[in-house]
Amino acid sequence: VGFSSIDFGAQDPGLFHFTPPAGATITKPNTKDKSDKSAVPTARPTIVGSGWDTVLITTLPQNTGGSSGAGGSSGANGGSSSGNGVLGGSSSGSADPMSLVRRFGTPVSGPWGSGWALSTSVATAVVTADGRVAAGLVPQQVLTQALSGSK
Repeated sequence: VGFSSIDFGAQDPGLFHFTPPAGATITKPNTKDKSDKSAVPTARPTIVGSGWDTVLITTLPQNTGGSSGAGGSSGANGGSSSGNGVLGGSSSGSADPMSLVRRFGTPVSGPWGSGWALSTSVATAVVTADGRVAAGLVPQQVLTQALSGSK
């Protein structure tokens, strides 16, 4: 397979034109009503560093239905005993992001506070106990340095 030429320029708008089939009913959402109470406000992420040392810092959404207070447990067996599967969870069906972080993360601490590290072969994330998140395609040390300057 090969190419004799390729163009990354602007695309013809006609490529994105859709004509519904005959007999289809089209409904458009009411875009004027912006009072969706189910939307969770999120903080704007901050970018720290540059190039290969770029780190994104943001916060977990608040009031996601779970509880990150007392009674939470970290470690391999810290999930819910409600029988909701591997990820645990609450009987109300809502997932608490912090309970997942505590369950699958490795406890870490530093001048920025304490939290949990989540690592893959490509990316690393540190979630602090106060809900800050630092993530990037960098080693954990770069994330903790970024967190130290973001408080």
